[in-house]
Amino acid sequence: MNNIVVDHKPLEKQFLEHLELHGNHRILFTAPFGQGKTTFLNEVFKETADKYYTIKLYPVNYSVSANEDVFELIKFDILVQLIGKYKENISLQKEDFS
Repeated sequence: MNNIVVDHKPLEKQFLEHLELHGNHRILFTAPFGQGKTTFLNEVFKETADKYYTIKLYPVNYSVSANEDVFELIKFDILVQLIGKYKENISLQKEDFS
């Protein structure tokens, strides 16, 4: 199987400019399965890792869970990724509770 790689450097530049817009708090990034969304985002944020904190969530991890559990699972995944990437910046202390 041959992999076709499309040069998306011009799109990366436009995407980063869009991220910098004042008041830009949300981005919807969508396309059909297999269209290269993850590859594109990995390339963009690999080159800008010093500027952006990236957290990756995979919907397949939550597809068999009840709706009320999904938010708890997402929070757990975010916490695990933050601790994994930035543990040297986090000071945790053990406390006993009765």
